Amino acid sequence: MRRITSATRMRALLSLVVASAFAFSACATDGRAGASSDDGTVVVQVASESFGMLSQLMLFADDYLEEEGLEIEYLTANPNAAQVAQSVTSSADIAFPGSTGVLPAVAAGRDVVSIATITKGPTTQLAVRKDAIEKTGVTADAPLEERIQALKGLTLGLPAAGTVTDILVRDLLSRNGVTPEKDVTIRPIADVTALLTAMREGAVDAIAFSPPTSVQGVQEGYAEIWASLGSGEIPEFEPMHFVDVVTSQAFIDQRGEDVEKFLRALNAASEALSEDPDAAAQVIKDRWLPDLDQAVFDLSFEYSLPSSQRGLVPTEEGFEILLQTVNATSDEEIDLSFEDVYNTELISKIAEE
Repeated sequence: MRRITSATRMRALLSLVVASAFAFSACATDGRAGASSDDGTVVVQVASESFGMLSQLMLFADDYLEEEGLEIEYLTANPNAAQVAQSVTSSADIAFPGSTGVLPAVAAGRDVVSIATITKGPTTQLAVRKDAIEKTGVTADAPLEERIQALKGLTLGLPAAGTVTDILVRDLLSRNGVTPEKDVTIRPIADVTALLTAMREGAVDAIAFSPPTSVQGVQEGYAEIWASLGSGEIPEFEPMHFVDVVTSQAFIDQRGEDVEKFLRALNAASEALSEDPDAAAQVIKDRWLPDLDQAVFDLSFEYSLPSSQRGLVPTEEGFEILLQTVNATSDEEIDLSFEDVYNTELISKIAEE
């Protein structure tokens, strides 16, 4: 655990390949109302320190929280979205889970409230080997439907079945007339390093993941980006809630002023990211990824930025797409309304100021 104060700023070492495909499994909690410490510290749990969370990275890379007078205890990243969402009932006060993990927590009756959405639209790209592209006779600038149709007969490496990336790519294939498992061979590869290695060595023709994994083959010269799911090319996915900010109603009741301060700091970081992306990219690179190849960083940032520039206020449209996505592979259908999951009062007020 790390504590952020005005005297000590947080720095983190980030693996070049981070898991942004969030698991759906639930975890048990002890029923406590978050971590709420007596010394005024706000305990924060993150799911990842990846390009899918640019506003989160920006928030913790500069002085936004300190300027609001908040002292933060930062917990080690946990890629399980459900566990991160439910951490606000046990070990944390505020968390940044993948949105897919929020719905099962709320449906299970946990005291989990989403108060903002920092990423709208998946940050996933579909990368295809150049030798496979040549065999299709289709180019990367062809219409999307033609590109997806060209995947027929290829082998596609995806993260574990049921992850949000797996669900979204299968949906993308189906929308464009390609039947998963029938028209394309899908090879589940849960380990991210193994996924990249499989494409590099030609064991699969294509992979789907978020940056920097998705762009590594592009930088190394053997692959091209074939589709970017959240960059605006696929309008159906663009509004989807992808990363939320959650807390508990108990924490809001106990320390509502601190929740508002936290959201105000987050909004300032988000605005800085949108108003001057080049400057924000340098701050994020310096603080989080100083050793990442600059070309890989630039590509990763370029593909991820649009999903972080759509505002922090959750929308009913984004929620509905999220709900449909989660229910696409759930054993039991989740029946929740927007109001069951989201409290937008504070972030709406701050965004309007």
